[in-house]
Amino acid sequence: MFLEDCKILENYQVSENYYLMKIESNKASQHSKAGQFFMLKVKNEIRILRRPISLHFVDKDKNILEFYYEVKGGGTKEFSSLEAGEVINIQGPLGKGFKTDVSGKKCVVIGGGMGIAPTKLLINDLKKNNEVIFIAGGRDKNAIEILKNLDLEGVRTYITTDD
Repeated sequence: MFLEDCKILENYQVSENYYLMKIESNKASQHSKAGQFFMLKVKNEIRILRRPISLHFVDKDKNILEFYYEVKGGGTKEFSSLEAGEVINIQGPLGKGFKTDVSGKKCVVIGGGMGIAPTKLLINDLKKNNEVIFIAGGRDKNAIEILKNLDLEGVRTYITTDD
């Protein structure tokens, strides 16, 4: 686990209340895997607790971590206002993560709502040596806009929304 100040590369709105933040991480990116999460620190000192955010994707070659999050309260609202070039402090990776060192299997990945967040890296890791079926769900069209950010080539995909 690392405490690291990271430069924000991108932080943009995917759809209503949903954002994708990409940061440069020289340490934590090299030790991160699918299913782990990070504790992100807000700058407003009134909010002393860090916010747990699932790891969406890691590019170890470019030292990039991606976080997909929904604005729910003051902390995530603050995250949504951060811009490229600003610095954010992260703590992690935390959690055991998923076991992805399998091959020749039929793997079913299911993610709904914010549970879609860790599926990008999971699918990427699994599809190298396995057949992957992905079932994604959300409240409405806005909740599944992030799927455009996933590489689902060769993955049998089923999408459902509550509406």
